[in-house]
Amino acid sequence: MKNKGIAAIILAAGKGTRMKSDFPKVLHPVCGRPMVLYVMDLVKQIGAERHVVVLGYKADQVSKVLPAATRTVIQKRVIGTADAVKQAMPALRSFNGTVVILYGDTPLLKKDTISSLLKRHAESGAAATILTAVMDDPSGYGRILRDEYNSICGIREDKDCDDFQKEIKEINTGIICFDSKKLEASLKKVKPNNRKKEYYLTDVIGILRGQGDLIEGVCVKDANEALGVNSRVELAQANKTVQRKINESFMKAGVTIVDPDTTLISHGTSIGADTTIYPFTVIENFVKINSQCKIGPFAHIKQGARIRKNTVVVGFPSSYNT
Repeated sequence: MKNKGIAAIILAAGKGTRMKSDFPKVLHPVCGRPMVLYVMDLVKQIGAERHVVVLGYKADQVSKVLPAATRTVIQKRVIGTADAVKQAMPALRSFNGTVVILYGDTPLLKKDTISSLLKRHAESGAAATILTAVMDDPSGYGRILRDEYNSICGIREDKDCDDFQKEIKEINTGIICFDSKKLEASLKKVKPNNRKKEYYLTDVIGILRGQGDLIEGVCVKDANEALGVNSRVELAQANKTVQRKINESFMKAGVTIVDPDTTLISHGTSIGADTTIYPFTVIENFVKINSQCKIGPFAHIKQGARIRKNTVVVGFPSSYNT
């Protein structure tokens, strides 16, 4: 079955209480870049022809960092994911195809993962296709419910699980592809019939299943890729993962990084071949370092700095900012 087209809804309305911050969660930086922008890159990479970002907490701050052409809507009351998606649907009123639900706090999510999800969804003709993950400790996550034929028949949020369901290891990442028209119709049927009186997007799965629609699933190999950054600990882990990719890309391009574990290079930096970066060096956003330079150790290169070919930058206590 050929896909009619792809639209993306990015949920970015929450405050993120576990971050213990007044700063919107999706604006917390990963390698010097707001994490929501990694998700916006992904939307472009998967070829989404339309996209909508759902904002809520300090929406004005978040909207300022989004690309200029981004369509946004406001969730005035944060009362669940189904309500957030419902706010976005009018912006996709004329769209007929696959709607993929993404989250603004998943900077590690890969194009290949979402492409595989979209492919399964298109080929199966399912009403919904869920990105699942298997976790040793699934506490806090919605559990995937399967019937006697091992087909997905629903999702139960952790707080609503009984003792048996709490033992299920397969969880819902929240990333789901939907047939747009079936999603729109099902959202109207979602009721706040759970303990927190919220409107769960996961209830749409039960509604679709109840009317005889097919629900598919794709299990992601690494659960950490698809799960959101919800705490400072998880933020540090995301920074470490993205930093490793940045450093490896420079080394593959001919830059020597003596100790990648102690070298912090922010998003948007360029470094010429045969440059050597010594340990305990910090390079901020959009720095341009030409070839055959020696940087550090203990150097701090400020945002936007330009460094000419064959330059030696001494480390602490000096810094380079021009």
